[in-house]
Amino acid sequence: MLPAFVGAWVPSALGHLAPVLTIVSGQGGIRVFHESFRRFMTEELARQGRSPADALAPVIAWLEGRGFYRDAKSYRFLLPALRRARRDTDVVELVNTTFVSDSVAYGHPLSAVQRNLALAADVAARRLDWPALVRCVELHRA
Repeated sequence: MLPAFVGAWVPSALGHLAPVLTIVSGQGGIRVFHESFRRFMTEELARQGRSPADALAPVIAWLEGRGFYRDAKSYRFLLPALRRARRDTDVVELVNTTFVSDSVAYGHPLSAVQRNLALAADVAARRLDWPALVRCVELHRA
């Protein structure tokens, strides 16, 4: 996910950050669990004139490269990452009229399908995108 010259620094950086990280074994990764550190990072990005979307861009590109439907990790984490990056249009476009049938065809569990539909419905409602919201509701009924 990271260029080789940056990737070499990751193990050392993770060692320094260990007190505010937690291993998420079921997801195969780590998470910042300390809320004040999370706020600090968001404020630091803003101070630098950047946004969380800048930090999420390589993650989103990596998840997209794995294939939204083909890869369970992408299916689970791409939509939340897009929402956090304020890429609402991308969320709504991914949850299209064939979303449920494509999800079933690729073997995604009902809980994951419903979670993504709920997220897309939330995004559509926040945007007042009524056609997308109705589509999400109808897909949920399917």
